[in-house]
Amino acid sequence: AEFIRAVKGATVLLPCHSIPEDSEQVSIKWINRATSKTICEWIFNKMTESSTGQCSRFTFNRTSLIIEIVQFSDSGNYSCTTTRIIPPPTVENSSDVKLQVEAHPSLSLQKQNGGNDSCILLLCSLEGLNPELVNFTWIREGRGLLNSSTSYDMNSSLLLCKPNWS
Repeated sequence: AEFIRAVKGATVLLPCHSIPEDSEQVSIKWINRATSKTICEWIFNKMTESSTGQCSRFTFNRTSLIIEIVQFSDSGNYSCTTTRIIPPPTVENSSDVKLQVEAHPSLSLQKQNGGNDSCILLLCSLEGLNPELVNFTWIREGRGLLNSSTSYDMNSSLLLCKPNWS
């Protein structure tokens, strides 16, 4: 199965088989594999260059299912099946796609108690990115590297004690 990541609110294309050139009429069906329910189904007629079908909030461009303003609830496993109807014999192709919708990256900085009155603890947290892509670097006033770390829990902390905590 192909794996696709998307940020919440973006437009995403889930790929499907191309319609074979020798096909006069093709059925295209998208299924949510978790529920086994048909999401969208179209009949494409090459002679009239038209397609008919139903789909609640998705569109189809012959090779992809297009989801606009993707939501967390759109995450899941999808299956696309193309079936050549005309000319006979019927030929069917199927492919699977896994979609993971993630939040926009957000960064936060919190001042916490450092354990005593002469120290403070700064906690930097990041959400919405893959941990392997994150490197935390602490810099004071644009110069002087204080601490650099790669963190797989998406947090980095810096303990500052007097007189160096300004």
